Amino acid sequence: MSEYLNNENQTNNQTGEQNAAQSAPQAQPQQQSWSNTGSWTTGSQQTQYQNQTQNQSYQNQAYNPYGQGYSAYTAPQPQQKPKKEKKAGISAALVACLLVGCLVLGAGAGVGGALLVSSFDRTIAQTDQADPSVVGDPAETTNQTVTTPDGGVATFNKSEGTTVVIDRTGIGSANGVTKSFTEVVAAVKDSVVEITTETVVRGSRFSQYVTSGAGSGVIIAKEGYVITNHHVISDADNIIVRTTDGTEYTATLVGSDAASDVAVLKIDPAGAALTVATLGDSSKLLVGEDAIAIGNPLGSLGGTVTNGIISALDREITIDGESMRLLQTNAAVNPGNSGGGLFNLAGELIGIVNAKSSGEDVEGLGFAIPINTAEEIAAQLIEYGYVRGRVDIGLSLIDITNMFDLFAYGLSTPGVYVYESPYNDQIKSGDRIQAVNGVAVTSAAEVKAAYRDCAVGDVIKVSIVRGNKVIEVDVTLRELVPTSTGVEFETDANK
Repeated sequence: MSEYLNNENQTNNQTGEQNAAQSAPQAQPQQQSWSNTGSWTTGSQQTQYQNQTQNQSYQNQAYNPYGQGYSAYTAPQPQQKPKKEKKAGISAALVACLLVGCLVLGAGAGVGGALLVSSFDRTIAQTDQADPSVVGDPAETTNQTVTTPDGGVATFNKSEGTTVVIDRTGIGSANGVTKSFTEVVAAVKDSVVEITTETVVRGSRFSQYVTSGAGSGVIIAKEGYVITNHHVISDADNIIVRTTDGTEYTATLVGSDAASDVAVLKIDPAGAALTVATLGDSSKLLVGEDAIAIGNPLGSLGGTVTNGIISALDREITIDGESMRLLQTNAAVNPGNSGGGLFNLAGELIGIVNAKSSGEDVEGLGFAIPINTAEEIAAQLIEYGYVRGRVDIGLSLIDITNMFDLFAYGLSTPGVYVYESPYNDQIKSGDRIQAVNGVAVTSAAEVKAAYRDCAVGDVIKVSIVRGNKVIEVDVTLRELVPTSTGVEFETDANK
C-alpha cells in the first residue's frame, strides 16, 4: 500500500490511482504535493525532479529515487522521558522573601505616615499665616538654567510650591461666604416671582385678540417693587405677579428702559411680609465663581433652580437692536427665565437673567444684566420714571436687511433707514444712514453704539444717503424721555 508524505487527505485516493496506473502502464506516474505558498501543483515525476532546483515547492522535500510507493528512511528519535510535574506549594525561600517584603513595606508605611502628618501640620501652619485676602499665596519661584547646544542658556522659573488658603474672606462677590446650594435656595427662592402678561392686539377691520406672555422677576424692596426685563412686560396691558405661596397681585408699571432691558413693577403687598432679595456687588465677580439661577422657565415651571458658574464678564451682546454688556453663565436658562435672579453662594443677587443663546450646536450660553447696572437703572426708574441722562439721536430707525423688505419699501440697498425724523428737518424719512462720526453703520444697534458714550447736548455728524447724494448733517443729542412717563420730550420748538 502506497502512502503520500505530508498529505493525509490523499490516502483516500490511493485505490483510484492504482487502478489508473494499471490501465495505462506506459504513462509516467504522477506526483502531487502542497507548495510553501499553499497552492496545489501537478506534473510527472521525472520532470519534477529535473526542475526541482527551479521549483520552490521541492526544495524542502527529501529526494525519493524509488518513485511512488516508497517512503524515505528517517532515523528513529530517542524517546524522551516525561518531565516530572512540580508539586504545588511555596518554597522556603519564597516564604522568606515574602516575610522580608512585608517588613520593608510596614516600615515604609510608618515613615510615610509620619511624613504625611508632619506635612499636614506644616500646611495648616502655613494656612494660618496666609493672607486671607487672596485665593492662595503666590508661589515662590527659583531660576533653573539649562545649557543649549550652542553654548547659550535657557532659564526656567521653577515653583517652590503654593500655600493652601482656607479662609477666603474678600474673595469674589460672595466675600468668602460659602453656603451650600440648598441653603442659598432656601433663603432666596421666595424673592423670585412669576410674571404673566396679557396684551390686546388690534387686527384688521376693528378685530382684536389677546396674547399672553410669561417671565420672571425679583422682589427688590419690601414696599412691593419688583425688577424684571423690559422685553417681558413690553406693550403689556395687564401684568400679574405670582409669589411662591400662590398669591397673585395685579402689578403696575413704574418704568421701563429698553436700552438696558430693565423694568420695575409695583405690587401692593397689603400687609404681607415679602421676601426681599439682598443685592450683591457684581464688580467683585470672578470668572469661575459659582452661580445659581432661579426663574420660571417655559412660563409654567416657577421656582426652577439651576446652577453653573460665571463663564465670562462684560460680554457685549446685541439683543433686539440694543447693545448691552452682560455676564455670561453656563447655568441652564430657558424662555421664561427672563427677569429671574442670578445668585452667588452668599445668597446675594448678582444679576438679572435676560437672554439665552440658542441653536443646534449651542449649549450653556446664558446671559444676565450685572446687578450693579440693574440696581442703578431700577433706582432711576423708581425715582424719575425713566433713566436720566440717556442720550437719543431723535430719529426713528428701521433695519432693512432682506429682499422682501427692500421690495416692499421700494429700496435697492440694505441698511439702516430713517422711518421718522420729527426733530430735524435736514433728515428725511427714507434716508439711509451710512456713518456716525465717521464710523460706518449698517443697523440701528450700530447707530446707537456710535453715540452711546456721548452726553446730552453733544453734536455728532451723521452721514446719510439720499438718492445718489451723500449728505452730512450735524445732530444735537437729546435726553431720552419715554412718552409713557408723561414727560414731554424737549424739542427745538419749545426750547
